[in-house]
Amino acid sequence: MNNQEKIIHIIQHIKNILHTRPKHMELVDFYHNVFEQYKEKVASLDDIITRPKILKEGLIETIEKVEERIYQSLDDYYAGRLSSAIAEMDFLFQELDLLLPQKYNQYSMNQDDVWYRGRIKKEGIQIYAYREMFHIPNHMRENVSNQRFSFNGYPCLYLGKSIWTCWEELDEAHLDDICFAAVKITKGFRVFDLSIPTAESIHDKSTEELISMLVTMPLKIACSVKTMNEGANFKSEYIIPQLLMIELIEHSRYDGYIFTSTKENATFGWNEKYLLNVVLPVSGEFDENGLCISLKERMQITNPICHQYEI
Repeated sequence: MNNQEKIIHIIQHIKNILHTRPKHMELVDFYHNVFEQYKEKVASLDDIITRPKILKEGLIETIEKVEERIYQSLDDYYAGRLSSAIAEMDFLFQELDLLLPQKYNQYSMNQDDVWYRGRIKKEGIQIYAYREMFHIPNHMRENVSNQRFSFNGYPCLYLGKSIWTCWEELDEAHLDDICFAAVKITKGFRVFDLSIPTAESIHDKSTEELISMLVTMPLKIACSVKTMNEGANFKSEYIIPQLLMIELIEHSRYDGYIFTSTKENATFGWNEKYLLNVVLPVSGEFDENGLCISLKERMQITNPICHQYEI
């Protein structure tokens, strides 16, 4: 078994245990459990372990530095030291910028790429106008609630790689109750890749890219834990993703994040590459409808459709 095959096996193992968090296990304990299993598996990668030329220290030691930043940011957050928690994420990216090659873990949303939006219809609505399929308008910020990467009062635009992903993110609502729209990228976005790697993507990576992926895997894990209590006002699983979003807004290293849906229904057996979501924060000025001008200028959105009216 070569290193790529070993890495595919490691990632599959991690994906499996991400779905097996015991009901009463605290998030930090679950992180610790997953991280330890991950490092134990990574230690079997003899060739990469002995040849991490792009790293100043060993692979395991570098991974542990990422973990330490995650643990410290959680400690600071729970202690009410929000600025310190955010600073830990900034320090982490500064370290990664020094440790890893340029453009590490970067994902490009290229011109002409197509993504999708889904939105549940409100009572009395037959179908939305295309502009209502964008992010929540600036003048309606009171309707922006906590989501995985976005926080109360700050609009973000979420896009899915497939209609299926959008449907899963809407908790498999009845199709007659959902409007879907396609979004075509007209000017590319550079987003940081927090998605769980697929076997297909691992096969395509160079040794440097594989090392970068392995080093940042704890961040991917920390952003990919399924929410234990969907109805809770506070979801600990959102802490690290939201801190990462604040870090991005403050320093603009990237345009957004791409991440893997935690709501996969294995019954359908879809290819994992369709499970991707991207989140793009608003920035700059807003138009007369309260929509982010800089985002609007980089994409086109279709008039939405609804299954109820398509059959």
